Amino acid sequence: MASTVQVSRDLAADPTGAALLLTSADALRWWPGLKVDAREGGHTLAVTVASRRTLERLHIEALPPRRTPTSFVARFQVSGGSYDRTDGAVTLVRHGDGTRATLALDGPREDLAVPARRFLDGLAKAAESRAAAS
Repeated sequence: MASTVQVSRDLAADPTGAALLLTSADALRWWPGLKVDAREGGHTLAVTVASRRTLERLHIEALPPRRTPTSFVARFQVSGGSYDRTDGAVTLVRHGDGTRATLALDGPREDLAVPARRFLDGLAKAAESRAAAS
């Protein structure tokens, strides 16, 4: 049975700058325990994630962020290990002077809220550092 995890975080940065950060494989380093092993072409990545004291080999298919009239949406799919058939999206919406980032995951895992928050914390740190430098 699929479960849905959704977490949000405010960023003191512009949505466009945050969206640019999501276009790189470097964004994966914000997910706890994830290590990129190989780029298999296009937007597909082979990764290893350490979880529950085991290593799982995963494949991540990530699409570049798509701009809508009110947001940026970056969709991805994770398959392999206990992440089988997990679909996700990061949505970036202007919120006051910054951005509201929301990460939603639909899949068989129910224990992804903490790593999802850490991912958004990493995105926030990178986006805010980028905004401060410009």
